[in-house]
Amino acid sequence: MDFKELKRKYRIELFTGAMVLGLVQVLVLFLQYLLRDSASGILYSILSWGNLIAIITVFVVYGRKLAAIYAPTPLGLTYERAFGFFILMSLLSGVIYGAGYYLISEVVDPAYFAGVQQEALELLVNSGNWSDAQIDAMKSAMELTHSLFVVIFSYVFVMLFQGGFVALFISAIVKRPPMPQPPPAV
Repeated sequence: MDFKELKRKYRIELFTGAMVLGLVQVLVLFLQYLLRDSASGILYSILSWGNLIAIITVFVVYGRKLAAIYAPTPLGLTYERAFGFFILMSLLSGVIYGAGYYLISEVVDPAYFAGVQQEALELLVNSGNWSDAQIDAMKSAMELTHSLFVVIFSYVFVMLFQGGFVALFISAIVKRPPMPQPPPAV
């Protein structure tokens, strides 16, 4: 397999995996929003672990696909290459995840999310542990959540850490040595 073909397959798996991961995370977020009042204990527990389960599942599936692509190469799929792949996938999925959160919080039900922010602010004020300057800073920070760019950037940052942590382990699982090459004909 030539280098251009290898690169093309790598990109396809990267973008497909990132899109799948981002959309699954938005789906989990939307289910959490829809079932916020009626979720049973077991369903709520499953949904609260949904993002981690999604990251692990998508990393394993697309890591195996990547291992199959790199198997015929002289190095195979190294730990470092798998880790880099998962980090890039996490960053790209963070864009989709952030955009999905923004749509849910600003288009689907802005009143609900404004109420949640107001409740959080009231808890801070009532705790007595925060100064007026800190509460004003928190209000300013909450105002930033109405900016699409800020929300996407923060979800990309969050996915860098969540995906990076999971990638530390999954990269070790999916790494593969190269397939044995037949000896050259004499």
